[in-house]
Amino acid sequence: MLKKILFLSMACCAAALTYAQRDTSKFREREVLVQEKLSGLKTSLNERNMGNFGFSSIDDLKNAELARPPFELSIVSLEQLRSYNAGTNVNAMFIRSTQYIYPIINSRNQQTVNAMVVDYRSSNSKWEVVSMGRSKQLASSIYQQNKRSPNSYFIATILFLHMDFITYRNGNSYMMIPVTNDAQNKVEAGQAVPAEKIFAIYSPAARRYNGLPM
Repeated sequence: MLKKILFLSMACCAAALTYAQRDTSKFREREVLVQEKLSGLKTSLNERNMGNFGFSSIDDLKNAELARPPFELSIVSLEQLRSYNAGTNVNAMFIRSTQYIYPIINSRNQQTVNAMVVDYRSSNSKWEVVSMGRSKQLASSIYQQNKRSPNSYFIATILFLHMDFITYRNGNSYMMIPVTNDAQNKVEAGQAVPAEKIFAIYSPAARRYNGLPM
């Protein structure tokens, strides 16, 4: 019985750690990759092609700087939402991915200008940049939120809805901050909502979803 109690206590403590604290997988390699990628973009892009990589001005490109820490991306799957009910373990709803998003800011005015997403590809055992220019709104939201309370957030994405939430632990549960408005369901961007409520709102839509692009 004592062993069981100790195991449960250790599990709870592990779950309470922030995503930034638990990120120890090849940290140095990832940091070198993103810095080299950004430096390469700053020297190789110009007014004609910078828009292909999410930059809107030369000033933003020249003064681009990676904001840290990066934010881990977790997935809330369609099947999870379909099976969600009031007794579901909320912690189990978040499937950790191997992707991280780095907001990119203009170092001169501290405005978010872009985002870089990296992924650890187990097939070749290395980090790769998989996206540039992902939602500037998402990058700006997490950058501003993190300045108020650093190292405590991760990003949860409901894939079939293409919705992102800035997510953090609140006691034994989680709070989710929508990045975009959903007027139909009265979900307001920037307003923290208990994860249980978010899942209860969207689980009926998951059960109705026919798999076609939305």
